[in-house]
Amino acid sequence: MKYTISGFMNVWNVKSQGYLFIQAIEATLPICDEFLISDGYSTDGTWEELVKLQKKYPKIKLYREKWVLDKKTPLLSLADSANKVRKKCKGDYILYVQANEIIHEKSIKTIKKLPEMYPTAEVFNLPFNMIYGPNFFMYTEYRTRFARNLNYINVIQDSWSLGYSYNNYLNRFKITLNFFICHFIFNLFNPKELQKLFSMIFMSIVKIGFTDTYRVQFINLQEPIYRYSPLTPEAVIKKLEGHSLFWNESVNAKLSSQNKIKEFLGAKHLPTIGLKAKDYAVKVYKTDKKHFWEKMTAYYKKNEPYTLGDIKKMFEPLPLEKHPKIMQPLLRKSLLELSK
Repeated sequence: MKYTISGFMNVWNVKSQGYLFIQAIEATLPICDEFLISDGYSTDGTWEELVKLQKKYPKIKLYREKWVLDKKTPLLSLADSANKVRKKCKGDYILYVQANEIIHEKSIKTIKKLPEMYPTAEVFNLPFNMIYGPNFFMYTEYRTRFARNLNYINVIQDSWSLGYSYNNYLNRFKITLNFFICHFIFNLFNPKELQKLFSMIFMSIVKIGFTDTYRVQFINLQEPIYRYSPLTPEAVIKKLEGHSLFWNESVNAKLSSQNKIKEFLGAKHLPTIGLKAKDYAVKVYKTDKKHFWEKMTAYYKKNEPYTLGDIKKMFEPLPLEKHPKIMQPLLRKSLLELSK
């Protein structure tokens, strides 16, 4: 059976922030039958670059949607903007890629065959290598980015992943509850059947609250998807300035429930990339630009104690040949500039 795949991405002023959006798009196109990109009326040349790219690749479909940020929960507004373009996807499956994520050429065939490999699955968790600067490996984590094109699967939280909508869980709970109420009444005077029923209730709660193995698959790719931070100090500062619009104490407080989820998964707190990191980056850039990456990696080791990986191995250089081929020329150039 032939399946169609819709890739999608939303962007806003990503060129000036050092996002590798052109490479991200070109690396994803071989998987997709169509690739939808929504631009939030960028003013830094991002839109113009996208128009050029569309002329080269007919699969690309461009849209412009103004980003409306809720001052109380700006991070959650990012998911709203992503879902506007997600709703336009026409494929049987959707692939959500952000502007700094590069799919490795060795993994393209596997991702494309996932519908055939797991025909009953609805969502797929894919591995991501987190890369800081031009060549520093941080850790690997899984994100839900490939899924069936079902109306109850959308971009969630701060737009970092795909997931089930709240209404889907609510409907499943109602159906399950009605089923067990009927069976409870019918078997009220049958102890053995009631024991079986309570066992079924427990397992159903587990499935509703967490995942069904046939619906959710964790995939080991030949190579993880590579998620890059900016490759130059200037772009790092520009990106941190953009992040400071979203990360603040009030938002972190409102996302306390997300903190708890992160703790359950192994990360003991959310990254607080904001004004402090930006101010420190600016200071290092002005006073000791030559050692910018060395000092910034030391800063994050001290202030961002991720538990998703071995802290001792974090920020170790990754061999150039391990990276996606589309990224190697850029990385080689960045590393050459570092050595000057």
